[in-house]
Amino acid sequence: MVNIVGVPCSVLSINYTTIACNTSPSREHSGTVIVLMGSISSSCQANCNYQYSSVLNPHVDDVSPRSISGNFTRVIVTVTGFGDQLDDVAVFADDYVLEVMEVTEYNNPGSGSVAGNHAMTVVIMSKGLASGNATLNSLPVAKLTSSSGSTMGGTPLITGNGFVVGNTFVTMGGAACLIQKVEPNTVHCLTPAHREGNVSVEIQVFSEAYPTLIFNYSLADTSGVIAASPATGPNGTVITITWSRFGPDPENIFVTIDYTPYTVITVNDTEVQRIAREHAGGTFPILLYHSFKGYPSSQAQFKYELLLNGILPAEGSFCGGTILDVQGSDFDPELSQVLVCGNNCEVQRPWSISAHLCCKVPQNNTQISVR
Repeated sequence: MVNIVGVPCSVLSINYTTIACNTSPSREHSGTVIVLMGSISSSCQANCNYQYSSVLNPHVDDVSPRSISGNFTRVIVTVTGFGDQLDDVAVFADDYVLEVMEVTEYNNPGSGSVAGNHAMTVVIMSKGLASGNATLNSLPVAKLTSSSGSTMGGTPLITGNGFVVGNTFVTMGGAACLIQKVEPNTVHCLTPAHREGNVSVEIQVFSEAYPTLIFNYSLADTSGVIAASPATGPNGTVITITWSRFGPDPENIFVTIDYTPYTVITVNDTEVQRIAREHAGGTFPILLYHSFKGYPSSQAQFKYELLLNGILPAEGSFCGGTILDVQGSDFDPELSQVLVCGNNCEVQRPWSISAHLCCKVPQNNTQISVR
């Protein structure tokens, strides 16, 4: 415990030779500094006097502007007794640390401040906490990156200020807008599906409600998938997907089959092509997404052909134990089952891939009659 002129000093850090502490407010007076370790009091070997002085007390005179609507707004703070050392000054808006640019001005922090009124705190490291009751009002400002989008949802939203990770909530017509990412000046959320028409967009950060915005679910902004051609094939097949109103920019278009992403190789306003990757056999949905327009009104399907091209070797001992290489395409190494003469051929999964299944041939217990 540290006692400065009879007033507690909150310890910030301590090591074997040094204690850093934060002095408490007090009237103008002077006295000694004492360190207490349990019931043991320190003895002074040099000058241990400290003076609380109004002459050294910095004071916040003004903040301009008093209201901000962005996360990188320059604000001027006028303080008596500032000094001229940049690293000697720390500025806070409530719990938010503000970046000091010069000894008379600073920027609203990159981390952002929550909308609402914030008490300004200025600390001159060599002198202490500045007096004054200045506040900074961060206005709740937001706008939509797009005022309309697909009725199937998936349209990204919002820019503004004062957003906070974990404490920012958005609803569209009462339904949650799925939050993808939150930054101080941007909320990436995907609109839920909704019938055509206008809905209210409600934004709340902590207890601060933002002005209501309007979003239009529009059929004109809803793309449609017509077909996938061919509709079936092995891996490596080039699939052409025909659609409407998706635009020609491949950077904005994402394609998945069975929720696995695929690389788009060519695209225009009505078609996109991509190559079928290795995948287990079966029929799976093709899902498309446009980063600005959202999801289309319908989806297509693609059937991966399960092909058996051959086996090696073609014969083996009645006692089993032969490692059989089953060749084809679109096998699932984890789930596929192989039968030889109706009996299970145990798949050696660590050695198997989508084009080759390795299995251990079982014994053949078939009884043979000789006449």
